[in-house]
Amino acid sequence: MKHINLIIGNLIKWFGYQVGRTFRFPQCEADLIGIGFALLNASKKTKLIRVIQIGAFDGELGDPLKKHLGKSGIYAVLIEPQTVPYEKLKNKYSALSNVETKNVAIASESGEISMWAPLKNEGSPFASISRKHANNFGKSRDAFKEIKVQAVTPNDLLASLAWDSVDLLQVDTEGYDWALIRMFFDLGIEPSVINFERIHLDKPDSQESLALLKKRGYSIIDTEYDRFAYKDTLLEWPKL
Repeated sequence: MKHINLIIGNLIKWFGYQVGRTFRFPQCEADLIGIGFALLNASKKTKLIRVIQIGAFDGELGDPLKKHLGKSGIYAVLIEPQTVPYEKLKNKYSALSNVETKNVAIASESGEISMWAPLKNEGSPFASISRKHANNFGKSRDAFKEIKVQAVTPNDLLASLAWDSVDLLQVDTEGYDWALIRMFFDLGIEPSVINFERIHLDKPDSQESLALLKKRGYSIIDTEYDRFAYKDTLLEWPKL
């Protein structure tokens, strides 16, 4: 186990990182999602890597998955509730049979819910289910408008896919990220690799995420905006 940890640690250092359970790094440029896929492939624990991305937007802007989707051995479900960016997302991946897009939000209840987006945008990367999210940008709440979108719960989503596990979960939902990950944990779903935007989390959620991820057996790398976590079991030698 220590030998494998050393190998992975050296690999990540080669990309300009150090790795530990709760270390924080102010800025990184390495492709951690790529490392996550490499760990999943090396673990030999699944023939098909199941990916869920919540908050995929248009599939381009700041998207850490875009260079990896479409590769063999990966099936990805991309979630985006806003109509304008969703249409771009759907068009981008329409020719790929192993990428599925869904025009919904993921929330604690299914049905129509409210999101909040900047007034002048028809589809914004700053839109959020969290009403208080506008405060993170130093803007008046009056500068944000309410929009209605359709939502499904994580349980409904997994049932529609007939999935009982997720290998990689990518979340970018402007302050709602940790709440969503907790919903998956509550269902007994613990993805082997998780990457989520941490910069808009309040302090209690940020601290809780560190503690719970560590308790559930994850190692953690913080970048300037995101928190990347992978199961320590990915570093175990596969059983032959």
